[in-house]
Amino acid sequence: MPTYLSLESVPTLSPTFLTTVNVLTISNPCPDDLDKKETLLDDLTLKYDIIVVDDENRQVFCTELKFDGEGWLGLGISEKGEMIGSTAVIGIPGTNDAPGLYSLDGKTNSLVTLLPEQDQTLLDASIIQENGTTLLRFAKYIDDGNEDFVVKVPGVTNFIYAAADSNEFGYHGMRRGSLSLVLSNAKSWKKAKRQSRDKESTESKKQNDR
Repeated sequence: MPTYLSLESVPTLSPTFLTTVNVLTISNPCPDDLDKKETLLDDLTLKYDIIVVDDENRQVFCTELKFDGEGWLGLGISEKGEMIGSTAVIGIPGTNDAPGLYSLDGKTNSLVTLLPEQDQTLLDASIIQENGTTLLRFAKYIDDGNEDFVVKVPGVTNFIYAAADSNEFGYHGMRRGSLSLVLSNAKSWKKAKRQSRDKESTESKKQNDR
């Protein structure tokens, strides 16, 4: 019997997201705590942000998918909010493989295939399980030339997501959904940190002068 995987959308009132992965040896430029948060399900949360990381004003899309359980996670991009024909980041705990970008051409495992190495354009991806919680993180340059996984900034990006009850890759059950996000206004993390330090220094000086 084939093992089925489904990332198709289901009706949901809250936004939803998908996961992505990277084989590059570039460290994750994202801050540990991301500003924006969406509750996808009672036990599944998405945090994300867009930041500027260098003097060339290159933008990076930062993502964290947190599941209050143990199982593999997936976050994808789909024009129609459906699994088949989309591309997703899939992280499978307990394996030696880092999360990666997969082509979702069908609902059986054999039709979910890892993209070629040259198309693995994520900046560091990880999936960690601790104390009954599973956490998938990744980063991706906006406009990195990867036409399979395009985050539209500014614009609307349609995401799909899934969380399974098992680390064994296969059908995830009903814990799935879709979400459309309007993404814009990249933030310079380094600039924000510098402004925060300057503000703290000014306030401290005022206290000392009193």
